Amino acid sequence: MLIKIPTNEETKQANRFRTYLNYLLSISTFIGNSKDNPKSIIQNVIQSRTFSNIQGKDCDIEKIGRLFRNAWFTEVQINISSQFEEFISYSNHWTPVQTYYSLYLALRAYFTSTGQDVSREHASNLKVIGEEIKRRPSLFPQPWNIICIGNPGNSIPELLNLPKGVTILKVSSLTSSFRTTFWNSYALCLKTTRKRQIETLCNDWKIRFRKKRICPFEKKKFIENLSPTTLFHILYRLRIRSNYADADSFLLSDQNFNDAISFHSALLNIGWCSLLVLELLVARHIGKKKFDYLVNGFRKYEKNGWSDGLIGLRWDTIRNLW
Repeated sequence: MLIKIPTNEETKQANRFRTYLNYLLSISTFIGNSKDNPKSIIQNVIQSRTFSNIQGKDCDIEKIGRLFRNAWFTEVQINISSQFEEFISYSNHWTPVQTYYSLYLALRAYFTSTGQDVSREHASNLKVIGEEIKRRPSLFPQPWNIICIGNPGNSIPELLNLPKGVTILKVSSLTSSFRTTFWNSYALCLKTTRKRQIETLCNDWKIRFRKKRICPFEKKKFIENLSPTTLFHILYRLRIRSNYADADSFLLSDQNFNDAISFHSALLNIGWCSLLVLELLVARHIGKKKFDYLVNGFRKYEKNGWSDGLIGLRWDTIRNLW
């Protein structure tokens, strides 16, 4: 029997997938299987004064409807693949892309409901949601309201809105989610995501000015001007890595079927819960009646029932609590 020894590149790619898996498992476990108890996510938001003080504005309901129909249809597509376990290893290459885009569209619906005119550029949408969470953290439950600011080069990242008594310790990205606290894992994920944001800005600067190195002053300006890093940035980072840089990492996940399923399940859970948060906020801004109209309009044409446990369950939860 021949034993195949993985190459250095295969080992690197496998470690990358393990890193992504650890982060997602940690976040998903912290959130919990919220389809069983979705009200636990949004109860504190609904009870907050900030939520109660939201005043509805005249906005483009048809545009919000188009954005959500696109987001919901994308979510349905992701969940169809989860019904066939033999396909999950293959669909994992594209699942991060679809998950991110469903949330990107929901974010744009949220901005439209608040009267904000945000360009369609991904960087602009991520910047605005980071600033929104920093400004009104009580509208977002944990862990969505935990954001990273400052210099990601520090050994311990600077996080806002951490619960009282939580201390962040340094851990490895390869540390299993079962061997460290959620807060340590999440802090590292936010920190490394922010670090990559800075690296991208620095690389773009070097290309633009045809320099091999960036001066410390310019790098410092990038750090100071960078908006807060959020869970949405993490999902965007994963989308970029799976779509462009690390496709082989997801291909190699096929070698461990259980890990592939865990990755897929964790990502679907995070996406489902993130949509719940954004749908709640949009419904508050436009009113229950108008949001109900949007939901029913989508479910009217989605006749196979896939949306029942997705938007259907989320909207029923929101209506019953608020």
